Amino acid sequence: MGKFLGVIILDVILLITFAGLVYGLTCLIPYIAKASPQEREIAQNEFFTARKGLKIAVDLDQLNKRVEERYRQLEKENRLPESMTQGDIFAQLVNEERTREQSINPGQTRQWDFHGVRPSSDPNTMIFVRFKYDTATASPDGQVYGLWSVGDLTSYVQGSLTTPVYNVTRSAATRVVQEFSIPANAVTRQGDLSIGFLNSPQLNLSAVMVQDLEVLYKVGSFTDNYCRALLLIMIRLVFLAALGITLTTWLSFPVAVLVSFAVFMPSLFHLFIMGALDSFGMEWIQAIYIFTIKPIMMLMPRFGGDFSPTEYIITGRVINGWFLLKAIGEMIGIKSTLILLLGMLIFRSREVAKRAV
Repeated sequence: MGKFLGVIILDVILLITFAGLVYGLTCLIPYIAKASPQEREIAQNEFFTARKGLKIAVDLDQLNKRVEERYRQLEKENRLPESMTQGDIFAQLVNEERTREQSINPGQTRQWDFHGVRPSSDPNTMIFVRFKYDTATASPDGQVYGLWSVGDLTSYVQGSLTTPVYNVTRSAATRVVQEFSIPANAVTRQGDLSIGFLNSPQLNLSAVMVQDLEVLYKVGSFTDNYCRALLLIMIRLVFLAALGITLTTWLSFPVAVLVSFAVFMPSLFHLFIMGALDSFGMEWIQAIYIFTIKPIMMLMPRFGGDFSPTEYIITGRVINGWFLLKAIGEMIGIKSTLILLLGMLIFRSREVAKRAV
């Protein structure tokens, strides 16, 4: 236990030292690079911040129902591709249904309603609309033109204006993430916000798909979020310290280092590995995977995906406090504790064996 605490203290000292250097250099970059005031403002809004994002929830029950109906229809008409497995066919049908939901034909409009939008009370606060264009056919100039309306559109249509409605015209290349900002007074007191999109036939010749639509608003500061990211890193270090100390109780140092790396690397790509293994089409491979590899992967720590602090800092997204508590409970309270107990048990068994000899 003393070795474990010593490693943790060393980790904390090194983490604070290098984190302070990185933080200072990051804050100085706009001045070192001699960024313009406009570029600094963009950096403040999109990087030096902590934003929360809201997306439209997909009705999975309705989506799966439509997919099953289409599958039965294709099966009835004997039109199922023989070269594809059932899982591959369902995956393709799901993608087609999602594309159909996102598609907006020329002359048509689409409205999305967001609830629970709670920006800060600062009168100068802005909210951000993040999206990505795609088209069924390539446009002549490679650009998609969109007419956006943001505000309480439902009340506006009914003839009562509760918030300002902001109209924004945006042109952008397809499959490129875009953002635009509007004042936060577009949100109602109840936290409701509507976003409308018009696919003008005078500007676009084909259907437009609005993908990954998201509303972002500031809920904290960059410094607070940076400290939370450091806590996520510390959670990793605690687990690796527990793993390393346990391995050294019954393995030599080189082998313990090798095993630690063998655990660390899959943990970084946990979601990718699980998704790749889940996509196996042959039933006998699936059976072997479910009863052998999958249980091992479930016991492995998760360092990628939502548990990666890099993604939060780069995109300026806030690290939720409840998520941090969950990560601490899972990685330190359960997995690290079990590993330490196993190490103590092995160490005690070896000491008893030495005394017996």
